[in-house]
Amino acid sequence: MVESTALEMRRTLTGTVGSNPTPSASFLNEPVLRSANAPRRRESPRLAKRMVMLVSLSLASSVQAKSLKSSGTKEAGQVTGGVVRTMRKKGQAASRHIAIRGFAAALWALAMSAAIFAPAASADTNDRLPDGQIARASGDGPVAAWYGRPTRRYRHGVLGDDVEGGSLLVVDSRGTRHEIVLSDEFVFEDITPRIADLDGDGSNEVVAIRTDMRAGAALAIYGLRYGALVELAATAPIGRPNRWLSVAAIADFRGEGRNTIAVVKTPHIGGILELYRLGDGCLETVRGPTTGYSTHRIGSRELTLALAVDLDGDGRPELVLPDQTLRRIVALDLSTGVSVRHEWPLPEPVAGRVVATAPGVLRVPLESGRHSVLRTRGPSP
Repeated sequence: MVESTALEMRRTLTGTVGSNPTPSASFLNEPVLRSANAPRRRESPRLAKRMVMLVSLSLASSVQAKSLKSSGTKEAGQVTGGVVRTMRKKGQAASRHIAIRGFAAALWALAMSAAIFAPAASADTNDRLPDGQIARASGDGPVAAWYGRPTRRYRHGVLGDDVEGGSLLVVDSRGTRHEIVLSDEFVFEDITPRIADLDGDGSNEVVAIRTDMRAGAALAIYGLRYGALVELAATAPIGRPNRWLSVAAIADFRGEGRNTIAVVKTPHIGGILELYRLGDGCLETVRGPTTGYSTHRIGSRELTLALAVDLDGDGRPELVLPDQTLRRIVALDLSTGVSVRHEWPLPEPVAGRVVATAPGVLRVPLESGRHSVLRTRGPSP
């Protein structure tokens, strides 16, 4: 009874301080992740375990002493080297002593735990990537997200430098800060994460580009479960190092009332377009793969050149992006497949992100510093 009580207390309190639940089989091939609510205290996970153990054992010994007192047998729980041993004692004084000691230790441990894991109401950005931004959103779940723990352990440099994120930090709608720290074989090969409700439950998820240094980039989705920030789903990595993917846009491209994620894998060499939907613990491919598109100029800090916009006024956005040559802009209808709705040739390569300036009107920056204005109807000056 005592052991089961202690185990239950450990499970309950572990969920409270924000550690990850035991990963399911689908996550066995994913990187080792660590979750913490106070990233500036590197020792917090170890202290959390010690505090949880102390509270569990203290309360268990108190319960044990009281139960044995009522039955006429006096037993005391003694903690030695982290192992609970049971020894018989005679007299009520021993059981009272153990109960008082257990209760006092529990109060002390809870006070220390509250001090260490006090929620952070504001986003401390001192540990942010050099020019990374904070993604912000309204609603429930994550409302702010950014990358921290800058690292140079992956020298791909596709985004113009070799500084990548070692962790993902999130502030939820209650003001509590969470962090997931990647193991040394992985980085966030990204600049700023994205926040969107992907499953239509009213709570936001975070969309990130997580790279396996041995196998390339993957799309990864993070969210809050039982008060902890965890990985919800991810695609397989591309398959070799120094291979990247771009998140083109996030929108309800299929008109079904929930957001999907348009991704272009290897946008500099082949440009494979795929559309993903968040399923139950997985990312489902619902469109593609289709080749021949691009959303990034190698070495650029502009994460995507693409745009999701409703050009036809039918209530469904099109995906507007360059082709592999960067000399043509296409508007793709992804509602029932992958079909070209509009296309425009350009006098020179695209230099920046496509922008919608009015209904049916697009503005495209070019290499020379000029701009092309594209319309769904009529001439393009």
